[in-house]
Amino acid sequence: MQQLAEGGVSRENMIWINFADDQLSRLAMEVLGGFHESYYGMYPEERHKEKVYFFSDEIQIFPQ
Repeated sequence: MQQLAEGGVSRENMIWINFADDQLSRLAMEVLGGFHESYYGMYPEERHKEKVYFFSDEIQIFPQ
């Protein structure tokens, strides 16, 4: 993320999701793919405008 920021990518275009967060631990695997749609639901003007990067931490917590 720091490399992207140093390269000029806006912090608003970098989304970090920590799956060790207790609030996320209740999510089913089906909804995990919906993060990008939620983001664009909040910021529809960004769709197809700029690249948005999603970073996940502790994704191994969820079974495959």
